[in-house]
Amino acid sequence: MRLNAHAWNVRKIAKYLGWAQQTVRQTIKRWQVQGLGGLWEAPGRGKKRKNTTSERNLV
Repeated sequence: MRLNAHAWNVRKIAKYLGWAQQTVRQTIKRWQVQGLGGLWEAPGRGKKRKNTTSERNLV
């Protein structure tokens, strides 16, 4: 968001961060619509947590 605030364009931000341009656009849009909360990971994303042996023994 800081790079965008300093008038960097999407292409330049994407190249600097090593991201796809679409990812940069989506991130900027989430910031504009949802504010800071839009930048946090949504629940249910990423690798799912696996139960440890001790947790399985509790059931």
